[in-house]
Parts: sequence; C-alpha cells; structure tokens
Amino acid sequence: ADGGVFTFGAGTHGQLGHGVKVNEAVPRRVVELMGTAISQLSCGRCHTVAYAPQSGKLYIFGLGISGQLGNGMLESSALPVTVPGLWHAVAHPSQVNRPPSPRPQILQSATEAIPVEDTWPINHSDEGSGDHQGALAPASATRDDRLTPDDVIAADLAVLDTSDADDAESSQSSGVSTADPDSPLVVYRVIAGWDRNFLLCHEFKADAPRPVDQRFHQKDTQILRLDNDILEQLPFLAATEQVPQELLAYLETVFSSCACLNASYLKEDDGHFNCSELNPGVDLEAARHGFQCIQDAKNPSVAEVVGACLEEMVKGLAAGPSDIEAMRVLLLLPLCHFFSDLNHYLDTLVGKYCLCVSRLSARASDVLNKWWCLFTAAQFEDILTIFKECVVYILTHQMQTKKNHGYLKLALDILARLNTVNKECGGLVSYENFYIPEVTDKVDVQLDYIQWIQGSSEDRSNKVYFCHYPFVFNAQAKTLILQTDSHIQMQQAMESACQQTIASMILPVVPPSNPYLVLYVGRENIVNDTLNQLADQSAADLKKPLKVQFHGEDAVDAGGVKKEFFLLLLKEILDPKYGMFTEYPESRCIWFNSRSFEEDVMYYLIGIVCGLAIYNFTIIALPFPLVLYKKLLKQKPTLKDLHDLSPALAKGLEDLLDYNGDDLENVFCLTFEVSVEHYGHTLSQELKKGGNDIKVTKENRQEYVDLYVDFVLNSSVKHCFEAFSQGFYKVCSSKVLDLFHAQELMVLVVGSENYNWNELEKNAEYKDEFHKNHPTVRMFWRVFHSLDYEEKKKFLLFLTGSDRIPILGMSEIKVVLQPMKVDDSHLPVAHTCFNLLDLPMYSSEVVMREKLRLAIQNAQGFGLV
Repeated sequence: ADGGVFTFGAGTHGQLGHGVKVNEAVPRRVVELMGTAISQLSCGRCHTVAYAPQSGKLYIFGLGISGQLGNGMLESSALPVTVPGLWHAVAHPSQVNRPPSPRPQILQSATEAIPVEDTWPINHSDEGSGDHQGALAPASATRDDRLTPDDVIAADLAVLDTSDADDAESSQSSGVSTADPDSPLVVYRVIAGWDRNFLLCHEFKADAPRPVDQRFHQKDTQILRLDNDILEQLPFLAATEQVPQELLAYLETVFSSCACLNASYLKEDDGHFNCSELNPGVDLEAARHGFQCIQDAKNPSVAEVVGACLEEMVKGLAAGPSDIEAMRVLLLLPLCHFFSDLNHYLDTLVGKYCLCVSRLSARASDVLNKWWCLFTAAQFEDILTIFKECVVYILTHQMQTKKNHGYLKLALDILARLNTVNKECGGLVSYENFYIPEVTDKVDVQLDYIQWIQGSSEDRSNKVYFCHYPFVFNAQAKTLILQTDSHIQMQQAMESACQQTIASMILPVVPPSNPYLVLYVGRENIVNDTLNQLADQSAADLKKPLKVQFHGEDAVDAGGVKKEFFLLLLKEILDPKYGMFTEYPESRCIWFNSRSFEEDVMYYLIGIVCGLAIYNFTIIALPFPLVLYKKLLKQKPTLKDLHDLSPALAKGLEDLLDYNGDDLENVFCLTFEVSVEHYGHTLSQELKKGGNDIKVTKENRQEYVDLYVDFVLNSSVKHCFEAFSQGFYKVCSSKVLDLFHAQELMVLVVGSENYNWNELEKNAEYKDEFHKNHPTVRMFWRVFHSLDYEEKKKFLLFLTGSDRIPILGMSEIKVVLQPMKVDDSHLPVAHTCFNLLDLPMYSSEVVMREKLRLAIQNAQGFGLV
C-alpha cells in the first residue's frame, strides 16, 4: 500500500478532509495528503487523525470546537492541518513495526515498558455547547489519565480499551517516562477518542519499538482463521491426553464460522485483495497441509469438535454466498478428510455441500467452475475422487432410500460440472479418470438406457439416469449400451420385414422382405458391387443384421465372412487409384482429398460402410486420425489434431507461434494463403479475402494458425466430410454415439493395438482331447510366442478376421483349439466366425512353425486346408 487516504460517509464537520463539509457516498481520495505515506489513521466522533512516519508529521481534520485538532485553535477544519510537536521521522518503512501474529493462548503480561509522553485529554462536549474545558495543544497526561506500560504493550497484542487507564494503580507510575520535554519523540500509535486524542510516544532509540503500520494486517484485530502453526500441534496430542480448552475453543470458533474459513489460507502476496473469477486468492497447498494435520490428529476430541462444527456451519451454506469472496469456503471444504467418511458425513456434510453447489446462481456457478479450472492436476484429481467415491458409496449401501437417491443426483451433477471444467481446460486429467467401473456392476446399464431413451423430458429431469452422465461409463458399459441399441433396432427392423412378408402372402402387390441385409459381392469387383447395392437400400434396410455372400463361395456368414468383407472392401476403397483420400506418410493416416474427382455420393456410401461396421460390431481398418471422430461428435478441431495428422506441418505452425524475435515477417515470409498439392501441381489458396496481400505478423499469427487449421481439417473438405457424416449417421444412432468420447469411438471402430499375448493364451479354450497341458497344445504356444510381432498380428487376422483387438481388450478374444487328426502335410484351418482353430497334431515344432507360417501368409478366402 502506498499510504494514500480515501474517505467517505458523514462529512458535515469536514472530517473527510476534502475541503468541504458535505457527505460522500463513494470513496474519495484526500488530495491534500497525496504524496504522503500515511501509516496510521484513527477516527474520533467527528474528526480524523493521520500519521506520516517518514516525515514525522501528524495531520488532523474535522470538528475542532473542543480543541481536539490540537493546533491551539477552537475551530474546525475541512482540510488536513498539522499538529505541532517534536515528532521524530522514521525514514524507512522497514523501521515500522508490523504487529505480531496472535496465538489462541492466554496473553502474558508485558515486561517491557513504553513511556507515555504527550496527550491532549478533552472532556466530552458537543459542538456549540460552549464547554471548552479541554487542552488546546498536546500536553502530558496526568497520572490518572495516563496508560500504564502494560496497557501500552497490550495495545499491540489485543484490542485496546482506554477506559482501563483510570483504574491504573499508582504503583505502576514508575514505568512512566521522565524524559527531557525537548527531546524528539517517535509516535508509536495514534488513538482518537470521542472528542479527545491520545498519542503513544517514546524517545527515539535504536532498539525502541517503531511506529505501528496499519497498512498491514493487524492480526490481533482481524477475524480468527486457520493457522497451520497451531494445526501442526494436533498430531502430537496423545489419544488419551486432555486437549487444552484454549485450543478446543479456537477450533470450535474457526470451524463453526463460514467467515473464518473464508478468511483462512489467503495468499500472503496480497493477491486475495483482487479476488475474481480468475483469482480465488487461496493457497490450496497450505490448506491441504492444514487439513492433513487435522486428519493425522490421534486425539478423538479434535475430530469430534471439528466434525460437529462443520456439520453445523455447512447448514448456513444453503442460502448461497453473498459475495465472490464468500465462495472460498467451497474450495476449502472438500479438502477436509470428513468428505471421505461418507458413513458418518454423507447426510450432514457432503450432501449439504452438494446441495449448496447445486443452488448457486449462474454467475456464482461460473466463478466456481473457473476456480476449479485453476487447480493443478493433483488437486483436481482429489476433488474428482471424492465425488466418485460418493456415487459408489450410495450405490453400494444406500440406494434403497429415496433421500440418498437425491444425494446420488447431486453428486453426479457435481461430477458433470467437473467434467465440463476438465474439457474447457483442455484436459487437466484424462477422460478415463471419470470412469466409475462399479456402475456396471451395481446398475442395469441396458435397462437404464432403454428407460432413458423412452422417458419424457420431465422424467429425465426428475429421475436419475446414468446415461445422462455418460462420462462415468467405462468402455465395457458403453459397448454394452451400443450393443443394446443395435439389437433393439435390428429386432425392430427384422419384425417389420417379417410383417411385410406375411402381408405379401395376403396382398400380392406387397413384395416380401428379407429380414437380413444381404450383400452379394465378387472379390474382383468388391467396391462397385458393394456401393451399387448400398445405394438402393432404404434406411430401414440398413438397420437389419448384415450378411455377406462372396460369388462362387459356399461359406455361411456367421461373422467371419463379414469380417473379411470389410477388410477387403476398405483396403480397396483406400487405394490411391481412386484418389478419394490423401495419405500422410509421417502419421500413416489418411484424410479427405479436397481435390478428388469423385462425387460426394461416394463419400456418402463410404460413410454407410463405416456405420455398418459399428452397427454390426465389426472392427475395421480405417486409418483416419482422431479428428474424424471429434468432427462426428461435433467437436471443434485444434492444432493438436493437426499434429496427429501431419506432425511436420503442425510443428511449423507451433514454431511460428513460439517465435519471439522482432523479425518474424522476414524470417517466415508468410501471407494468409496456403499451398495445396494437386496431382503434381502446387496451387495457392487464400485463407481469407485478400490473403495473398496480408503478411503474417506477430499480431495476427494466431489468426493465421487458426485459419490454417480450419482450412485443412474443415473448410477444404467440408463437402466430403458432410457426405461421409450423412452416410455414417444413416446407420448409426447419434444419440447413443453421443455417449462416447472421441477416443472411445475411434477404438470402437478400428480397435486397438494394446496386445497382451499371454492373456490370449490364458483365455484360450480347448475341445475334445486337447487341454492346456496336452503336448500339441504346449508345442503350439511355444511356436506362437516365438513368432515376431508382425507374424503374431497376422495370426490374429488369420484366426479372427482382424489384426486389432476390441475396445474391451484381449480378454474379449476367446481362442478355441481343437485337434485335427491328419498328417503333417495339412495346414491349420481357421473358422473366423467362431475364432476356432483346427490344429493338426504335428510331429515336431519345426513342422508346426512351417505350417503355421504358411497358413497365416495365405489367409484370404475360405476352405484353405
């Protein structure tokens, strides 16, 4: 603080110091004191005293009819006037005392005496009364009027009550100074009374106390707050020890008061004075340490007192915070370990906290969200864990009570708020941290989804549906929901087809309908055959279960033919000869070719193919980057998404943003246009109107990067993506896919490569005479584990029809081995529909390795033996 003085309020006697005797409704600076560092300010009935230690001057203004201005006159002054006297200047702020921090122990009597020199005591009077019996200038106080040395020292440690001065015993008079009246004095403290003033002074000495500086917090007059110096004593109290009453009283006072908690753990750099939505002004790490000390306390009395006080205090939160500074308690409370003791504090503490958060106004709610956004990853993870545990506790113990059913919704609402904050902050923690696996075990997820999609808007607002909080679902739960949705739609489509077929028997004009979507394709012309047939299918037909029949092959599609169909089809569609997609060698990903000669209907049909793969639970090889799935879920692409597609291009844009030199224009030489490769030719494309004439500078480089990212991922491929998206959602329900995160949707479509080959062996099943210790089986697993990484992937493709694993992991792949009693000339036979391997009982590992490698290298088609 620079020592400036602002006054407002009653001013009819000039006590505001503005030169006029009028009231002020808003704070106004005292201009006469500008440039003067005022460190003490004291207000009487209608006058004000100000002290400037660096100049040693006392200023006073306001009512002076009783002589309380101390300037020898009986007149009031609306402007600051100086009080004459031998006041010693304190040249440097470091010489000014800061009052000591209080402790909740009983104050000890002071042993050091500060002489009391000059006062100007005045009898009570009213303006115009004619009673002017007081002193007109500073004078030494009489023995009865003086403060004792103990009173003076205590004034720095507790609130001073000057009325005690009259009761001082004469035996204490030895503490009063008999210093030379011409010696300069240092003003220790200024005290203004009704119509009188006191100056606590002493002779200037090197080791004497320096003037109090009221610009700093005088903790003895401040609200009680949590103090870690005190809380750190708690773990050292023995379990059977009696807790000091002073300490219990301190804990009870602080934890019973929302105001005390709001005043606790404020940042020491005065940052809390600027409390805003971007600055709560709270030192959360210090708060965490303090609450940890409470948790570590072995004496049960500590937990009993603190817990009971918090339970009572939190009841007052229901009314909502009156000011932004009053919201700090919402950050501090979850740090208390009682929030994890749900057996005792769900109803009284955690539930009431959740209720308070749910009732926040829109403005207060936004502030709390922004404060949570300022958390570190560890702090955010802590509060996330609290409310996840709350949900699990209610599901496990108390779901049967309607009241705790309400607490369940409140806890889920806070998790939803945290999920929103996490997204807005760019991901403080992974989306997987929000998973609550217990939900799948405790809740009928399929029934929850069915009731959710069939319920009205009113039902959804009044009842708890976990599908309204999809972020708590792990991959297993979401896959189960998707399968439920697909099965419902398939069943409806098949029933409709059967009804149409029955109707055709009665009405010949109605054609019969196949309950399946059957595609007849040839291996040599798989793309045209597929797209031509899909173009003729209605939306209802696409909802039917898919079956594929290859020309000239007798294999019955129980799943395996379908897997191979998608594999071959997409491999052909993505061939560069069609020019529909551009390959990025760095990332091995593809993206839509903005200059393709193919019509949009081709992208539309490819979207249908991808939708059919998801709808029929088939993993496909589709090397699109994550941004495709973000766009399908209506999420905005970012520079990070461009990095997934083209690391080199994204790195160049990042370098542009990070460049600190002043010669950016000369170094990068960029304008608002991009170069596009088109069949061997380079074309220029403006990013904005007139972009080829607009240079990229420090001021507009962010705009350039944003437009560049938007061009590559959005605007240049808009027509292609929109056609693809329309085809995709013609098959898939957007409602169920909205439950998925982009990464989850990507893994659902293309699977993952998180292989665990030992788990594959662990989950294997055996038929007939085979068992895990059978010599041929043991030989097979030795041979399999000796294969290299790529050969193992080819075996997976040979056996299951895909070289990637489902979203639920390797545990979902059940390999079945059955013996085939033939000689060594035969190859293993895979039944991809059932993940079944017919394994000859080879005579040696050498023969088995040779035959297995031959089989997996030629794993296309059926009937290979």
